Amino acid sequence: MNGTSDALEVRTDVVRLTIRSVANRPGMAAGIFTDLGRLGFLVNSVAQTGSGDDNCDITLTLTANQSALAIEHIDSHLADYGASSVVVDPDVALLVIHDAPGARNPAFIGRVFESLARAHVNVEAVSAGPETIACLVTRGDAARAADAIRSAIEPQR
Repeated sequence: MNGTSDALEVRTDVVRLTIRSVANRPGMAAGIFTDLGRLGFLVNSVAQTGSGDDNCDITLTLTANQSALAIEHIDSHLADYGASSVVVDPDVALLVIHDAPGARNPAFIGRVFESLARAHVNVEAVSAGPETIACLVTRGDAARAADAIRSAIEPQR
């Protein structure tokens, strides 16, 4: 179900990887992403969450066909990253709104989330900027989420 409809890109060919308990100090994320980039892995999205101690979790999405090699690499470098484990979730979809008309309106993101809530779609992770919103949902909710997002975008056309 990968595809683009105007401002909405739907990616069901992604896998979420969470690197648990990464040492929360300067350079850890740089090491991870430099290594992945050097090996040719294209990271689609990133989120980092602190746990209130000296560690954090780093979550990223990769194309599914790259995930096995990326997991192997990360697993073999956990000690270098000061991390404890990598958790894999293949049951996700990434929906990205690019340059949607009205996206700079302060009410726009609220409208998107209201529409997703009405469709009973739980957003598992989100990243937003002035012209892009990326939402991670379960793969089974991808079509319903796409319809909901399109309905939120439509009034802006």
